Amino acid sequence: MANSNAGNSPKFWQLFSSTFRTFFGNLGSFGPLFLAFWASMFLVQLSGHMAGVTGVGLYGKIDYGFNEALKGAFMLIYFILTVFVSVVMSLGLIKMALGFVKGKKVGLVESISFGLKNFWHGLWIGIRVTWYTFKWPFLIIAVVLILFGVLSGFAVANMAGAEEISNGALIETAYEAGDIDALAELTKDVKSSDLKAGDLDAFFADTEGPSSITSVATMILGGLGIIGILTFLIFGIWRGVRLYFSTYGFVDKGKKSWDALQHSMDTVKGHFWLVLFYLLFFGILMALIFIFPLSFVYNPMFKGGSVVLALVIQNFGSTLMAMLLSVFAASLYTKLSK
Repeated sequence: MANSNAGNSPKFWQLFSSTFRTFFGNLGSFGPLFLAFWASMFLVQLSGHMAGVTGVGLYGKIDYGFNEALKGAFMLIYFILTVFVSVVMSLGLIKMALGFVKGKKVGLVESISFGLKNFWHGLWIGIRVTWYTFKWPFLIIAVVLILFGVLSGFAVANMAGAEEISNGALIETAYEAGDIDALAELTKDVKSSDLKAGDLDAFFADTEGPSSITSVATMILGGLGIIGILTFLIFGIWRGVRLYFSTYGFVDKGKKSWDALQHSMDTVKGHFWLVLFYLLFFGILMALIFIFPLSFVYNPMFKGGSVVLALVIQNFGSTLMAMLLSVFAASLYTKLSK
């Protein structure tokens, strides 16, 4: 389906200014949602910090002396909270952002209720978006891991017999001592005829096979690893941008599952580079304004302060950035989907 708005692209600075007017002009609604979002993200980060999954910005991790079982429990809590908070708060935030962009007031209770009520729909859309975006990179990584296992096993099997002969000085000593049969028995994979013939160079050549196999395996796996990373970047950008408005389509028009993904692709069609540039540039600006300055406001490492307070301050910037980005994306989506 062609995009009817292809000839009327929205201007970045108009969207940028309208984002701030919409957000700060309706702080009575966005403010409580911001506090709820902020508190939720703080709990998520705190549980992750306890599990050793997350650090505190640039300050590293702190070992609380928990045993592995307790760390595992915190890690499970961290995973569940991350998924739940991300889905519920994203749905609620998009609901509020789209409402105000379209001139409809949406309160905290309505937005959070919408997120809770539609949690499973939002989660399923997120899973579909992730799989559609990264299925080929995932498959490539799976192939790399399988090949790694096969080649590693093959290399280890070939190196097992030569393990005892890695020291060249020891080989020469055993050879000069005339204990050829014992040395051949230990090496197994080399030709004892080379030793009996006095051809020490050939003996060494026969023992270098496993090293060559390992080198080839390393080169192959390295190449496949690079291909996997590039595939993640290419598919992540190309399909990620095209599917960016999938959740917006669900909140705005009730599109579910694949229909939400298709609606996003129809919305972005003809505007791929514009959407990519706008979202990337807006994200960079928000990081420069909010994230980086707050990262240096409070440093528990240098000031001997509280890690909890550091988490609170850092989540303030990241939460505010996420909310402004949602409002900006809601404005962009509304312009493109007309």
